[in-house]
Order: sequence, then C-alpha cells, then structure tokens
Amino acid sequence: MKQAFTLVEILGVIAIMSILFAISLPVYTSFLTSNEVDNATKTTVSTLRKAQLQAMAVKDDAQWGVRLTSSTITLFQGSSYALRVTSYDTNYTLPGAMAYSGPSEIVFSKLYGIPATTGTATFSKNGKSYSIVINAKGVQSY
Repeated sequence: MKQAFTLVEILGVIAIMSILFAISLPVYTSFLTSNEVDNATKTTVSTLRKAQLQAMAVKDDAQWGVRLTSSTITLFQGSSYALRVTSYDTNYTLPGAMAYSGPSEIVFSKLYGIPATTGTATFSKNGKSYSIVINAKGVQSY
C-alpha cells in the first residue's frame, strides 16, 4: 500500500496558506508605510541637528541649513538654499509618494544655532504621519 497526499488534502493546505497570506498582506504594507514615515522623520531630525551643530561650530565660517521637500532632504551651507555653496550639499532621498508640509528650509545662525524659521514639519503617507516641531531656540522634538 502506497502512502501519499490526496488532492483534497493538498487543496486544503493551499487554501489555508492563501487565507494566511491574505490576512498578513495588509499588516505588512501598513508596517512598511509606518517604517518609511518614521525613517523620513528620523533622517530629518538627524539632518537638522547636524546643520545646527555645524552652524554652532562655525564650520567654514558659514550658516548651515536644511531644505525639506516631499522627495528629498538637503543639508546645505549658506544663508539660504538659493544662495548656498552647492559643493557642500548632502542629499537624502525619501521613498516615493511621501507627503510633506511645513517650512521648506530652516537655516541656523552661526555660533548660536538659532533657526531663522520655526514651525512644524510633517511627513505623511497612507494615513500614517509624524511631526517635528522646531522651536525658537532650535530644539527639535518629535
């Protein structure tokens, strides 16, 4: 007598696996979205802190700032993004379909690290959002 799986048993296993996959897919995509928004927030905070520290250290005797868009974060040297020294630019690319609202650029003063612009920067995607508050002293909280 040969032992083997019947067609009904194989179809049952495939059905169970399909149901588990269908249940786990939305959870996985939600996790990926949340992770992308969280990474964008952490990258922004890290870049803002780096710009502030370089301005406070008076690196290259210049102001430092960060330009924020929905697709990139740019660390730059200069009093504004338009007047920056492009050879000092450091760009970080954000995942696609990310929405951004808030100040477009934040420039920190030399020596004191006080931002010229304050406000709340918010990244969002598919209902997940994180905000970064930049106060008048340059402290970033999220």
